[in-house]
Amino acid sequence: MSQPTPPELAPPAARRAVAIAAALLAAIVVGGLLDTAIAAIAHSAGASRQFKPLEAGSYSSFTAFGVLIGAAGWAIVRRRARDPRALLVRLAPLVLALSFIPDLLLLAVSAQADAAAVIALLAMHIVVAACAIASYLWALPLAATSQRRSPDQSSVDQSLVSTASLRKDRNRAA
Repeated sequence: MSQPTPPELAPPAARRAVAIAAALLAAIVVGGLLDTAIAAIAHSAGASRQFKPLEAGSYSSFTAFGVLIGAAGWAIVRRRARDPRALLVRLAPLVLALSFIPDLLLLAVSAQADAAAVIALLAMHIVVAACAIASYLWALPLAATSQRRSPDQSSVDQSLVSTASLRKDRNRAA
């Protein structure tokens, strides 16, 4: 039987994966706890207890889903954007604002949805986004400066290096 590897001896990639998972789990737990407080405040303010989106099972699953999907989007932008910080500064508020649309539509289509309930849902979106972004910044930090290059730039750089090498070889041969 093999002995478990102590954390300090684990490969860096494994430690990084554990750190990312822990950060995402922390965002889900803290977001869920804050959601619970918001739901309690909404119910005490008169929101219907029949309103399903303010039930723990409903908002907990949406919290976890939102944090995980947000992390995937964050990672993609971080890897592919030329300037991920500038893009995320615009993208995060836009995605948050778009996430309000279904909740606002509930006012028109749900008999149990009232202003207190919908305001609570909107507040939940804001606190979960704040928890998620804090965890992403810790676990998936953005580069201090824009060092990302597009695939086109990399191929251009490689061809310039190759051309320079060919010139040096020609000059040596001459």
